[in-house]
Amino acid sequence: MEHRALKAILASSLAAAVLTVPSCRRPEKAPPAPVAALVPDPAAEREAREAQLEAMTPADFLGQVSASNKLQVQLGTLAIEKAEDPTVKDLGKRMATNHTAIEVLVASLGNSEQLELVATPDPAAAALFASLSALSGTAFDKAYTTSLDPSQKDALEMFRWESDHGTNDAIKAFATQTAPIIATQQRISEKLYLEVNKEEIKAAEDAKIAAAKAAAEAAAQAAQQSQKKRGKRAPQGTAG
Repeated sequence: MEHRALKAILASSLAAAVLTVPSCRRPEKAPPAPVAALVPDPAAEREAREAQLEAMTPADFLGQVSASNKLQVQLGTLAIEKAEDPTVKDLGKRMATNHTAIEVLVASLGNSEQLELVATPDPAAAALFASLSALSGTAFDKAYTTSLDPSQKDALEMFRWESDHGTNDAIKAFATQTAPIIATQQRISEKLYLEVNKEEIKAAEDAKIAAAKAAAEAAAQAAQQSQKKRGKRAPQGTAG
């Protein structure tokens, strides 16, 4: 189904182409701030992401898709060469094939809609490619699938937003037709990420639980000590 949809999009496109401050008072020793206080606010991140999508023009969308295509072709080719797990190799081949075809569509749309697609250097993408290029075998499998999981979620969100809110009919149609392909890639990459990195994921979850338990115990101990101090400072009653 995925390949038929991709071929149909490609054929159609090619045909068209032809045509805080501390207090001065010395406070009681308090427990350290919860780790959660240092973690970015998900609601704020969500709001920032939505603002970014709302500000995206048709040319911005195609430019971001094009940059993603080129990176995924590069990383997919690396996976074919360096991955140890056959399923990771297969995913790399799928990504390279799909994004090569999608890039043809993007270039065709850019020309037909007379949009200039500006290629902006992405240091993060270059750093990712360099780091993956230095790996091979199981280490590559883990790093590659870890990089794919969030990138495919972001890509799918962008395609769906353009499909729902796009202002250019041709580009909106492209986003609508291509979104199912990106959705399939996202499902496969997420499943493979969970399989390949299951030991690391479990270790991270165990560490998170242990940290939460330690924080709760420290908070309880601090509260108990504070209560004892207040008890010692309470005025003694006088005998009648």
